[in-house]
Amino acid sequence: MIRLSMQVAIGGNVDKLAHMVLVSIDALAAELTGDNQYFWSVGAGASADQRRVMEEKAARERGDIPWRR
Repeated sequence: MIRLSMQVAIGGNVDKLAHMVLVSIDALAAELTGDNQYFWSVGAGASADQRRVMEEKAARERGDIPWRR
């Protein structure tokens, strides 16, 4: 959806629909994990706190620690 959003006219119908999909995915992530930014990517310049959050998410996915609600 993000790639699609970068290829279509800003404010156009496809752009608005793609945005609705992204918002819906974030809402579902919030409902399931308690974190609406669960699927947001963090670049190579991630801070120590951002890396810690990424490691925590990976540990939850592996089942090493329980999911927050």
